[in-house]
Amino acid sequence: MDTVFQGVFSEYTVAEVAFKPSGAEAYVNVDGAGSASEEYERRTVTKAKSNVVVKRIARQAGSGTLTLSLHMPRELYNTLQGMVTGTAGSLATGVSGLKGIMKLPTVEIAMKVEDEDGDVKYKYYPSAVSASFSRSVDSEADEVAEVDMTFNLSADSYGMIMYEALASELPTTGSLTKNTWMTAASSTLMQQSA
Repeated sequence: MDTVFQGVFSEYTVAEVAFKPSGAEAYVNVDGAGSASEEYERRTVTKAKSNVVVKRIARQAGSGTLTLSLHMPRELYNTLQGMVTGTAGSLATGVSGLKGIMKLPTVEIAMKVEDEDGDVKYKYYPSAVSASFSRSVDSEADEVAEVDMTFNLSADSYGMIMYEALASELPTTGSLTKNTWMTAASSTLMQQSA
């Protein structure tokens, strides 16, 4: 192994993504995603003296975005996008609709990412809400288009926007292990237990 890259984890592929909308009892697993990207916002505070910057400090702004491109089960998609169905009362049976104004549910997102060597990293986003989604149809394309979804990320009650852990560094027993991350991840479990 090249010593320059020793200890480097390069996120290469998203093996699994799981969503847990508010009020749901369990995560819904979606095998893999075509792509995932994260962006975290920062605030920069600058101090100048005689038009010369003498100090610059960067701070987390407490928010970010997660963009996913993936195929997802229709029921989960409808829930995350705030789609209402005929069983909601005013629409005919079998009809789904997207309301013009509606509060969207928050969702917890767990992710399993692998590097080019198959090493695993787990990620957890405790408070996300769908910011936008897009889908497209390209008649007779060689590949079926995925849904592009962007989630706004907010801090949980512990002030954290995102958690991550290498599988090799997680405990092998207890409530939070590599075997439980994708089905049980929560902000509470991410905190050190006494």
